[in-house]
Amino acid sequence: MELLDRLERRIGDLLQQNQDLRKENARLCASAETIAQMQEENRILTEALDKERALRGEIDLRIDRLLAEISEHEHAYAPADGADSSR
Repeated sequence: MELLDRLERRIGDLLQQNQDLRKENARLCASAETIAQMQEENRILTEALDKERALRGEIDLRIDRLLAEISEHEHAYAPADGADSSR
């Protein structure tokens, strides 16, 4: 009889453990799905950031070219040395 009681307790423990493992498995699956979604969002944000950085680089180059043009223009039309610049 004692052996049967131990067997019943052990089966009950195993069934509880099985139920606990199923819950943990469901939680881990949900976490894995959340992680996958976050990784996809991270990939999208990284691509957007890379595009923004590239665009900013292009804008910086265009601004530098414009400033160089202005500087060249100022030097080309600067008054000659000794000329009256108060006019």
